[in-house]
Order: sequence, then C-alpha cells, then structure tokens
Amino acid sequence: MEIRRACVAHALRVWVQQRRGLAVEQAPTQTVQKATFLDEKSWEEGAFRKVASHTLEELLDAVEEPAEECVGSEFDAELSGDVLNLRLGAVRGTYVFNLQTPNRQIWMSSPVSGPWRFHYNPERCQWYSTRDGQSLGDKVGAELHQLIGVRISFPS
Repeated sequence: MEIRRACVAHALRVWVQQRRGLAVEQAPTQTVQKATFLDEKSWEEGAFRKVASHTLEELLDAVEEPAEECVGSEFDAELSGDVLNLRLGAVRGTYVFNLQTPNRQIWMSSPVSGPWRFHYNPERCQWYSTRDGQSLGDKVGAELHQLIGVRISFPS
C-alpha cells in the first residue's frame, strides 16, 4: 500500500513540475500556508481521480478495523464510486467523503464539525483544508479519536 501511494504521489509531483517547466530536483518547498494547491485549471481530471480515489481507499483501510473494534455492529463503511460513507452509529453519526471533480477537491461532511473542503498539495502529497490549512489526515484522526477513543494513523 505504501509503495503504491508513494508511486502515485511521485508521478503527480513529476507531472506538476514538468507542467510548470521545472526539473524534478528543483521542486519548490513551501509552508502549508504558502503552498501551491492544485485546482481545476492545473490538474487533469484523470490524475485527480486517481489520487483522490486512492486517498478514499487509504482512509477506509485506516479506519475500518479500529472502528469495528470500538463501535462494533453499529459501524458500517461503504465506498461506492466517488463517495465514502463511515457510519459510526446513531449516537456518533456518519462521515461522508466525496470527490468534487469540477473543483478538484475532496469534501468531508463531519458529524463533529460539519462540512470541510480539502485541496491537494503535491509538494507534501497531502490534502489540506481550505478553511484552516489542517491536513485531512490530522482532521479525521483527531475527530475519530474524540468519537471512538482510538488514534487513527492516516497520512493523507
């Protein structure tokens, strides 16, 4: 899984750098606040779908086992097309993650904090909130820890 993720991330970085006319070894390093995010003008739909779909698969893999152990039979996860649903039971609520292809974003509906939008940063190979710059992995990890009491390790 890690090798596949690294390959997808590397391929995307190379594509972005070539598109900008940069040599691969000249990739700019920036802070999250000043990072360049990919949008509908700079990211082809196929590349977006590949990276974003892989992110949803990784999220499902990271959450499924710990959530089943903590929540039990109330937990249900479903990845169907561009939508991932994580049902944590009647009391805890449901997360919905979906790809927003026209905007090149992943949207998250959280039972804890409401709606979130995430852009992809190719230099860091992570999705970051358009609201506060927090990574998708950090946001989901913190909220799931709050809801089910287990830390989830999710890199994206």
